[in-house]
Amino acid sequence: MGGFAEALGYLKSITFGYGVPILMYYSIYRVILTLLSKKFGTLGVKLTSHKKEGMIFKALGVIGIVLFLVPLFISTFYAFENPILRGLLFSFTLIGMWFILEFIEYSRHERSLLKDIFHGFWNPVLALVIGAVATGFVWEFLNLLKPSWIYKNYPLGEYALFGVPVVILLGWILLFVVYLSFYRAVFRGREDVW
Repeated sequence: MGGFAEALGYLKSITFGYGVPILMYYSIYRVILTLLSKKFGTLGVKLTSHKKEGMIFKALGVIGIVLFLVPLFISTFYAFENPILRGLLFSFTLIGMWFILEFIEYSRHERSLLKDIFHGFWNPVLALVIGAVATGFVWEFLNLLKPSWIYKNYPLGEYALFGVPVVILLGWILLFVVYLSFYRAVFRGREDVW
């Protein structure tokens, strides 16, 4: 019974810790994307041809699987005490998830963040960066006022914006990418994400 209760608690934690905020992140992203598009139109430069694009996304799928599985495999058999190494493994897993989701979206012949970048539509990237940094700053700044979590041993910790470490803010960009890519992959045909 303990295992089931623990699994239920874990599911509840994921739902409220990650599932519910995805709607907020998506809304913030959409508002900023709309404002950027109205103010500046379409920004960006095309980076690659459709022919090369297919090879790139297939490679990203393979790289994504490796980046996702290898850190999981390593951390299963070896407990890392070094928090920087643990952070890197977590980052590799997130990047792997993003590449896998990009490959899935490409395979369905749908838009994706990287596909938009390759085609010269960079408004989604700007909206994502602005939304992620702004949201991360608010969450992290509120945590400074009444700490619920503490960061230790992260690189470049001496650089901060009103007490919020810049490295942590940059990490929010990757979280936004994974959140929005996951939303896009789960809810097929939602062209309004990218």
